[in-house]
Amino acid sequence: MLFLGSRVLSKSHHLCKRAYSSSAIPGLIKKLDTDDKINDFFNHTSWSTSELLEQEGNPVLLNNEVLHNILDLSGLSKDLSESRRKELLSLLERQLNFITKLHDVELHKAYSVTRLVDDNGVKPLDYETLTEEISEAAASLSKGEIESSWNPLSLATQYEGKYFLVKEGLLKNTK
Repeated sequence: MLFLGSRVLSKSHHLCKRAYSSSAIPGLIKKLDTDDKINDFFNHTSWSTSELLEQEGNPVLLNNEVLHNILDLSGLSKDLSESRRKELLSLLERQLNFITKLHDVELHKAYSVTRLVDDNGVKPLDYETLTEEISEAAASLSKGEIESSWNPLSLATQYEGKYFLVKEGLLKNTK
């Protein structure tokens, strides 16, 4: 016997599967309503990372000068054996070929949204906009902020305008 809440189930009863549906992007998610469909879905591969690592077409080829510059920029030692140099060149070429293949993948409109927040129409924040927003910022009563509630200069003994004054003598413990 299996107790489930206030109900008693015998071993011959099967637990029900919970139905799940999504209306986010119709046609994007395939409905898997039977065990066979679920098993087929997980046992069938549609792509492999090894396909992306295969070199075909015009592979990116690097030379010792590029490797030397990369080692220079990264601050790593350039004293490498010839076998280690060839190994690093091969690894870098594979990485660049992989990135090239990722850039060549065509995206459908449904897959173009890669973030949870759609910020395509949002203008990037620049310095002028940031300083303008700061100067126009008002206290938020919902956050418990009280307008003009704290003036850091009120604790200073010496200040000029809206700036603190620090005298050199204070830094040397002399007046």
